[in-house]
Amino acid sequence: KNPDNLLISWRERKINGAYLNCIATNQAMQGV
Repeated sequence: KNPDNLLISWRERKINGAYLNCIATNQAMQGV
């Protein structure tokens, strides 16, 4: 297994999680 692939996938999951969390926060602030 290539450790670089694990590092990239972990980073993408972290970015996606932060992105979804940001959307949820914006919707909560807008009262959607």
